[in-house]
Amino acid sequence: MQAVELLPAGEALSELVIERWVAAALAEAKALRDLDDQLYPAADDPARVERARQLHATWRQWAGQTDTLLERISAHNAPAQARPDVSELRQENAWARALLRRTPEVILQRLKRARDGAVLTIEEARHELRTHHQP
Repeated sequence: MQAVELLPAGEALSELVIERWVAAALAEAKALRDLDDQLYPAADDPARVERARQLHATWRQWAGQTDTLLERISAHNAPAQARPDVSELRQENAWARALLRRTPEVILQRLKRARDGAVLTIEEARHELRTHHQP
């Protein structure tokens, strides 16, 4: 989907063009999801951490390309916003953006802390957050 910048910026996209490009973006997201088990390595293995970094970079690139595609679709085609495939693409993009908030290193660090016993009980968390939850 790297050629999304080739789509005309100031022109409305036809329904067929929207369908093809959205299908391509969704297919790429589904293919990347096949690699989800490599996103956050459970051990500090340099090869696995590097693979996770590459996968995160690929997701970042996909999300950027998808942002561009969604902008091109919405710029001159208001009815396209209601298309189920466009809505699904927006949802996939949001998922990718959320995923990118946590790097492999951050998750690995959190796993190490948990394995070392540096975790809070629910009561400690509530106290820290100053909530008064009543079960």
